[in-house]
Amino acid sequence: VVKVLSAKGAKLVPFKLNYNVESVQSILNITMDVDMLAHFDNWQREGHDDDYEAQDQWPVELRRARLVPAVDYVQVIYQANQTQ
Repeated sequence: VVKVLSAKGAKLVPFKLNYNVESVQSILNITMDVDMLAHFDNWQREGHDDDYEAQDQWPVELRRARLVPAVDYVQVIYQANQTQ
């Protein structure tokens, strides 16, 4: 990838990622939330999350993940894979 970008004239600047356990865990949580909501998208849109007894658990996570635009992207990928 670096060779291709360089050949196309991109100026590449080295940088260091300062990951720690908390930042990696946060990234994993967001990724899992997005994937989970993509799976339960219709369930939530139909309002079934309001009927879930433990409102302090999964419905909160699902609603929070709705704010991530990647959910829509994952939905498209799921549907594309189902039609193949």
